[in-house]
Amino acid sequence: ALLLWDMDGCYQCTASGGIPQGHPLPAVPNGLVSCACFSTTADWVAVCVGNETLVFQTESHSLDTTLVGHSAPVTCAAFSPHHSSTIVTASQDRTFKIWDLDKSSLVFQSSIISASPFLCVAIDPRQALLTVGTADGKLRVYDMSRNGVCQCLHELDTRRELEKLSRRSGSHGSDATTGSSIITSSSPWQQKEPSEKMTQDTPSTSVVENGPAILDVFYWLTNCNSSQNSIREASGTKPRSVATRNSEEHISEVLREPPTLLAVTHMGLLRLRASTLELLDCLDFREPLFPASPSEGEQQLVPAVASSSFYNSADQQELYCALGAMFHSTVSVLRLRAKGSSGRGEELQEENTAVDGKAGQIVSVLSSAPLVPDSPLRAEFIPKAKPAATAKRKPGVKERPQKGVVDQPLTFKAKVRSSGYTETPRTKMFVPRTGTSRDKLSPAVTKKSTADGSSVPRQPEHYPVDCQPTAHLSHTLQLSDRPAAINCASFSGSGQYLACASADRAAYLLKMPFSAGKTHMTTFVGHDGPVLSSSWSHDDRWLLTSSADRSARLWAPRHQDPLLSLSSSRHNFREPAGAGDSKASPGFSREITDARFYYLDKFILLVCGNTLYLYKYHIDTAKPDDIKRYQSKSHYKLVKSFKMESAQNITAMSCINDFHSYLAFLAGSNRSLEVYDMNVGRVVRSLPDVHTRAATCIAQNKGSRYTTHPPDAYDLFLTSAVTDGVKLWDLRTSRCLYRFTSHQNRSHRLSAAISPCGRFIATGSEDKAAYIYELRSSSPLHRLTGHSDVVSTVAYHPLRPLLATCTINGQLRFFEEAVR
Repeated sequence: ALLLWDMDGCYQCTASGGIPQGHPLPAVPNGLVSCACFSTTADWVAVCVGNETLVFQTESHSLDTTLVGHSAPVTCAAFSPHHSSTIVTASQDRTFKIWDLDKSSLVFQSSIISASPFLCVAIDPRQALLTVGTADGKLRVYDMSRNGVCQCLHELDTRRELEKLSRRSGSHGSDATTGSSIITSSSPWQQKEPSEKMTQDTPSTSVVENGPAILDVFYWLTNCNSSQNSIREASGTKPRSVATRNSEEHISEVLREPPTLLAVTHMGLLRLRASTLELLDCLDFREPLFPASPSEGEQQLVPAVASSSFYNSADQQELYCALGAMFHSTVSVLRLRAKGSSGRGEELQEENTAVDGKAGQIVSVLSSAPLVPDSPLRAEFIPKAKPAATAKRKPGVKERPQKGVVDQPLTFKAKVRSSGYTETPRTKMFVPRTGTSRDKLSPAVTKKSTADGSSVPRQPEHYPVDCQPTAHLSHTLQLSDRPAAINCASFSGSGQYLACASADRAAYLLKMPFSAGKTHMTTFVGHDGPVLSSSWSHDDRWLLTSSADRSARLWAPRHQDPLLSLSSSRHNFREPAGAGDSKASPGFSREITDARFYYLDKFILLVCGNTLYLYKYHIDTAKPDDIKRYQSKSHYKLVKSFKMESAQNITAMSCINDFHSYLAFLAGSNRSLEVYDMNVGRVVRSLPDVHTRAATCIAQNKGSRYTTHPPDAYDLFLTSAVTDGVKLWDLRTSRCLYRFTSHQNRSHRLSAAISPCGRFIATGSEDKAAYIYELRSSSPLHRLTGHSDVVSTVAYHPLRPLLATCTINGQLRFFEEAVR
């Protein structure tokens, strides 16, 4: 029998001295009730019995709907917090189904996904995300926002995460003085981590053999100020539309603390970050737990758990978890408390104190600290000469007049009028002035000159922050006749040029915007290997490229020859004869994977191997002579080099050149990410195990010269890795905010970019498409199809909503904002 209890009526009945009674529901078929749940509006209650799910109305206590279709007993069910008529059921047949009670229809039916049955389901209260837990200890997150389609966004194996957590706790708590010592001659990047070193006399006991079954999952939303509008936008049966919102509100919503996902197993309680499925900590039931108050007794053990239930307090700051024992007739109640409501400020202070060792120093892209006296950023190409010391004159001693001729004009009092014999004789006595007008040009037709001398109409100087995603195809272009991969694409700061680094040893320069049937393209040829990167100067005068031929070159849009070639690691000055040129300035030992302008074009950053080079340079802007055109007077010299000791190679690099910033981001082959402060010349932030593999791309949210963001927005950056998708990070907290894994990336090096408005993320994919995500959601907004091969590089236009996608066969496609 099933009884339905009215809690308010029970309280009133008990207060009046009566005995509360439940309302019996209609008889159910013979079978074990495995699950019961209420809708968010308390209009329905669902009961899972056998292979069926019975839905009753709470007011009339009558049977409303019977859900039939599973081929095995239904293990769990959950109503959607976004639509009260939507219910999700999961069964031992290893499938889950989504039903709509209002329409009396089946919305979605999954295929057989796992080898183990599904045991629990939960729906995110902020977004239309479904989390499913299985008996083999795996969590899967699905996107429910699209009508009739559920796409798997994330998958987590709790067994591996528990192993990582146990290794981290074991490495921090172990005594370094015990055991035998190890002396190695290997390089730092070849040495094993402390967690991997195992001695024969101390066997490892922290390895989890089998994945624990996920008995229950629950979303704990600790933020009371969650926006209901965002829930309505993220959910619904219709495709989502991106609403116009203030930049500060959008960034604050991205930085808001995501819900906490709690997973109950037989032996413990796991706490994960819902947006990324990152395991934060684990409460082991095998260890004694402290009671809520000292009067309740000593420490207690929680027996093996068979079932669980959660209850959230009204202020959402406390959560109660009831655990039913497997072999005992007892119920244990745990009280969980949220962190302090002070929010991000305390988290910032704790994180920066732990890393830097000094409280109050927050690592940020927008640094307010001045340059230190010995900062590498104070370096000059030619050291300033010290003023000559002048001899002090003794008081009372007159200065003697200097002997010799003193510089004086040859003519005194008045100028001598020329006789006119040296002037050119006049050939035209009178030339009329024609075609003039006193009316000034209106601002709408005023033209400005570019670096190549041409003039274009003045464009609006604001990027539309309320734009829609760039999903409308406008142009398609093939760079060369022979297919060649485009390794990098970058727009100039003004948006007038697009530079493409190609694998056919050339760099291509496209003039924007495209006219009807005409494409202005310039080809820079000079590298002896594939061009790997391209970077523009802040004033759009120079283009910097790096290549696999162990050199980097600096070009001007109007010249075919490079103005500067960086092929030596120290400088390019000529040494005197017999001084040993190769030893004084040796060449680079490996290919230059990346080259960037830095600190408002004051420096150049190069990446070679596991070293980052900082150079000061000088460009000769004089017109080259036809005879001495190859004798360049442009020079450079090394200021300082930074070596990533723990990595064999630097796989990705990023820095900001649009404004003064001291930080440079480096990703190593050891899967770590380090942030260097060029002002002090040291590492200020280190993130281990950023991805499961080495990161291949770092993209910062730098905006453009036509947009303005709040200060916290510039601390967001992206990292991308093979087989691990794209991650959005917050520099101040060293925390991963979101993961984007809907695109395919199994073998190629793909790039990602943030739109200048800071609302969208674009990335390439190996399924011949490009994906556009919203910054605050892990599900894709658009899938840009039609490419002929793998999309390797994407780039956003800095002035107008335009996205350029590049493939590994040399094809470019441009996508604009759809017409509203």
